Amino acid sequence: MALKNIPYKYETVHLLEGAQHSEEYLKINPMHQVPALKVIDNGDQTHILTQSLAIIEYLEENYPENPVFPQDAILRAKSRAIAETISGGIQPLQNLETLVEYGEPLGLGRLSQEDRKKVAQFWIKRKLESLEKLVKSTAGKYCVGNDVTIADVCLVPQMFNARRFEIDTSKYPTLKEIDDRLQDHEMIKASHPSACPVEK
Repeated sequence: MALKNIPYKYETVHLLEGAQHSEEYLKINPMHQVPALKVIDNGDQTHILTQSLAIIEYLEENYPENPVFPQDAILRAKSRAIAETISGGIQPLQNLETLVEYGEPLGLGRLSQEDRKKVAQFWIKRKLESLEKLVKSTAGKYCVGNDVTIADVCLVPQMFNARRFEIDTSKYPTLKEIDDRLQDHEMIKASHPSACPVEK
């Protein structure tokens, strides 16, 4: 939304405090997850959209300024593949629900803080090794060529999470170089966690 200059109202959902499990939030997203985007259409009807990639596609189709999908069909497919790799292949393995409640359905109890960190580190390192190879074959200035694509939009939060779990991102030089470059992008500055409003 920052990339496309779309005005929006930001509302916090404090995951560590369990706000995603509240009755009020479950009416918005029954999956107990973020993000959720409330859209009011021209007929004043409200729609709730969930899942990051679906939201990004909706925004792309309705706000074509600063597109995140390349015009070229091959580059578009490659950028989608990288985004899907991150969104479907890495992110679920490190999210709070997986790490905190990992053993509960199996009767093993909740993981300790240290064990959560080990599980996250294991999967992030393993998956970033594969992602490094994938992106190395498509990279220019950014993940796919020289324009910001949906791949970059997904890469930044993944690299942020890698650092949060104390992973040495220099072991993934292509990803790190792209991420470092993106940190100077106005889109990233505007949407960085440190820039997001905090609920008082």
